[in-house]
Order: sequence, then structure tokens, then C-alpha cells
Amino acid sequence: MKRILYGVAAVLLPLMAGAQVVEPRMMRDVERKAAAEAWADSVLAILSPRQQAAQLIMPMTWPKVDKAGLDNWHRQVLEGEFGCVLWQKGSPRDVVRLANWMRREARVPMLVATDGEWGLSMRFSDSMKWPRNMLLGATDNPRLAYEYGRATAEEARRVGIHVNFAPVLDVNSNPANPVIGNRSLGSSPDLVIRMGLAYSKGLEDNGLLSTAKHFPGHGDTSTDSHKTLPVISRTRAQLEEVELAPFRAYIREGYGGMMVGHLSVPALGTGPLATSAVPAVVTDLLQHEMGFSGLIFTDGLGMKGIVDGAGELGVYVTTLLAGADILVAPTDPFQALDDVTAAVDKGILSQAEITRRCRKVLVWKHLLGADSREPLETKQLDADLHPRASRELLDRIYEGAMTLVKNEQSILPLHREDRVALLTYGDDSADLLRSTISRVAKADGYTIRRSTGPAARRAILDKLRTYDKVVVAVTWKGFAPGEDLTKLLGETKSVLLFHTSPYAALDYMEAMKAATAVGFAYDTRSEGMRAMGRALTGERPMSGKLSVDLPPLYKQGDGIVIGK
Repeated sequence: MKRILYGVAAVLLPLMAGAQVVEPRMMRDVERKAAAEAWADSVLAILSPRQQAAQLIMPMTWPKVDKAGLDNWHRQVLEGEFGCVLWQKGSPRDVVRLANWMRREARVPMLVATDGEWGLSMRFSDSMKWPRNMLLGATDNPRLAYEYGRATAEEARRVGIHVNFAPVLDVNSNPANPVIGNRSLGSSPDLVIRMGLAYSKGLEDNGLLSTAKHFPGHGDTSTDSHKTLPVISRTRAQLEEVELAPFRAYIREGYGGMMVGHLSVPALGTGPLATSAVPAVVTDLLQHEMGFSGLIFTDGLGMKGIVDGAGELGVYVTTLLAGADILVAPTDPFQALDDVTAAVDKGILSQAEITRRCRKVLVWKHLLGADSREPLETKQLDADLHPRASRELLDRIYEGAMTLVKNEQSILPLHREDRVALLTYGDDSADLLRSTISRVAKADGYTIRRSTGPAARRAILDKLRTYDKVVVAVTWKGFAPGEDLTKLLGETKSVLLFHTSPYAALDYMEAMKAATAVGFAYDTRSEGMRAMGRALTGERPMSGKLSVDLPPLYKQGDGIVIGK
């Protein structure tokens, strides 16, 4: 009996008086909201209790059109009648094919989501390859973030997706974080808020639901919730200042989706359970105190963090009791449906609450156009997913992110008369960086890989001393500089660049002190190589700002502007 009372209390809290509810932006058009509610009520009237529960389940599905893939998809749509789907890795063409079949055959068309933190390319082949968020954060340009959100929304809607599990609003305050890292916009709450909200607006202004994650904040951990239950050891005051600040801002602005992470946060009273399994977090804090009234998604329910932190009622029932609307990526969606319906039969979950959440999901389906049965166009798909405007935007993002934090003796920009050596320090190529520099100042290329022997390494470093200026491009995180490289940087006019996660620089503190100039390009993509080459030679300005703290030398926001 005690367990039943716990469940009823948990599900009633969102309805209690006193909550300062923030209405989502997508619901503020009165006529549009009324139409969505009318459609939801008409569908709800024909659904059985089991079918209502199925609307709350989002299987993770690989979009494959082989026999096994099609059989699985047909079973999910026709037998499970699940209300949602999360596409895993596949091709846009297969996604469109399966979506069109679903739109034609499903009793109620599904709400379709993807994990597109850096666009569709995070999951789909043959789509625009956008950068990781930490590079976007280095632009500190909300207008670029908005345009990026717009472009992502257009790509997603083209293949029938309604929900993007982005932005990541985790403040990556722990450099040792193994799971967030460059998925975060940066280590400052203010930066994450500026850029994350602009990106969310770009998504939602163009018809795609944004989803802030991973509430209440996954940035200050050194463990991975896919493999264990991470602990966030902040005080409540620290949580308010750092972790919760971006989520509060997101809610105040009325954006519509929230993903709850699988974390242990003692200051929020989680005890042995994950945040996603605790009503005090998902219902009391998120909905009652913070006023969030949009769709609440769990993080993936096959992750070790929730498997270890769900409690005796199991993953699916516990996360619904805690306050989630949609169960994301259950390991067995049919078992999830059986568990939820059994919990209703036993009185652990209230049928009235299942009906309320089912109606909520249906309302969002209509608002997002997920009720459409119109087939998606199959022609010109590749061209539509690689428009010229997006390619130009991609170049602008990279150009805006190139960051210079040190420029002694005004060594940069490089000049036509300079004899320049470019040393690629790592296994990934920097040939495009060399050829771009050579358009202005001829650069000779050298490479030291992890496999380069001591004698060859010494010969290369000695040769570099004969040049006017030496540019060292680090292209492999975790490749230590060594005393010999640090010595070379101090004895020459040198530029040290990080074409890696900026956290690689934490192993280069003495090298950065020795170098004449230090810059960050954030990855080894061709767009970044080209953008950094143009910035080094003054063809383009270098105006990025460091997106994370690198103590003790540099802090988030550091950046020297050079160029036009």
C-alpha cells in the first residue's frame, strides 16, 4: 500500500496549486493549441488503456530496409503501436522509406526523434557534417547558433523528424569528463545559456522541438552514465549557480523539451537512485518549482546509470512515477509496455495519469506535424540535405571559432616573406593547413607521428630551427609534447596550434609558455584547417574566444582579435 501511495503522490504533483508554470512557446498560439487539443481528444477516444501506454514509449530503432530491419519496424508499428521512435544510425534514404510506410500504416503516426547534437550526421550518413558544440561555443556568436539551429531543423524536417535531442546544456566544468566534453558549448554557464538558447530558438522557430539535456546537469563528473551512475558532488547553491542555470533560462524562454539524465546528485536528495527515477527531481524540482510544462524525455533506458539506479520497481515504472512523459530507448519496448500496463493493473500507476500523459504526447504530435500522413519526397534528397546556404554557414562557423590566446612579438599574421615550417604533431594530416598558409607564405611540411622514432624526431626538430617561423599543429589528443618540442618552441618564433579538443592543451602547459603564439582550432576537419590557415595569414580575421577554462594559463572567454 505504501508503494501505491508513493506513485499517486508523484503523479499528482504537477497538478498541484503553487507551481509557476511556463507555457511552451509552441503552444502560445491560441488557435493552434486548440486545434491540437481537439485532435488529441479525438484520437484519445479510440485508444485502449494499453494503446495509451504505448504512446509513451520511444523504441530506439536502426533504420534498415533488410528483412530483419523491416520485420522489426513492422512489429513496432503494427503490433506494439508505439507512439514514438528514436532513429539510430542509418541513411536518410532508408529513414524516409520507413517513415513513409509508418505514416501510411500506423494507427496513430509516430513522434520521430533523433540524437542530433551536431546535426543529422551524428546518426545519419550522407548528411551535413556540423562541428561539435565546443567549437560552436568558441564563436560566442548567438546569431550563428540560431542559423545553425535553423539549418538543423530544415534537415530534420526534410526526413520526417519532429524532435531533436539537443541542445546539450551541460556546463562542462570538469576537464576529465569522459562523456560530455566537446559535446558541451563550454565551461561557463553564461556562454552555454547564450548559445544554447539561440540554437533552441533556431530549431523551434523552424518547427523542430528542441530538447535540453541532461537535466539537472552532467558537466561536473568524471564517469560515464552509459557505464555507471555518475555522482555530481555539488552543493545546492553550486548547482543553482552552474548546473541548473542554463535549464532555468531555457524554461523561462518557453522552449519545449527536456531530457533527464541518469545521475546521482546527493544535494537533490537522490539517495541510491538516479535523478531520472526520483520524483523530487523530475516532478518537484523540474515541474513544480521550475515550472517546466513541455515534454519530458528520459535519457536512454538501457544505460547503466539507470539500470543501477532505478530501484525495486524497475526502470520503466520508476521513471514514469518520477514524472517522465516518454520512455526513451528501452532495451525491450514490448517488455516496457507490459511492465507499465501491469503497474496500472496493480494500482502502482494511475490510469488517469497515463491518459493525461498520452493526451499531452498527442497534443505535441499535432503541434509538430507528426499527425501528417503525407509521404515524404524521395527525390533530390542528397541535394536538399547539403544546400549551399548550409555549406556557407559551416564555413562561417569555423572561421568564427578560430581562437588566438597568445601573440607575442605580433608574430601573427604570417607575411609573404616569412620562411615557414609547418610541423604536424600527431597522426592526423594537416596538409590542407599547409597548402592554405602557402597561398600567402610558403610553408614546408614536416610530420612527427606517435610512431616516429627518436632519431627521426631529432632530425626533424633540428631542421625546424633553420626557419624564420615554426607552426606546430597538434592533431592528436593525448600525444605528449616532450621536452625537446617544448625547447624548440622556446628557441624559435613559434606558433602552437591545437587541432584537437582544447583540453589537450592541459598536457602542454610548459609548451604554451615557451611558444610565441598559441591558438585553438578545436578539430581536424578540413573546414577548420582551411579557416585556421586563412586566419594565420590574415586572409580572414581570427576572433574566436576560448570556450573552456584551461587553468592556470587561460580561461573561458580569452581571445585576441587579429586580421581584417
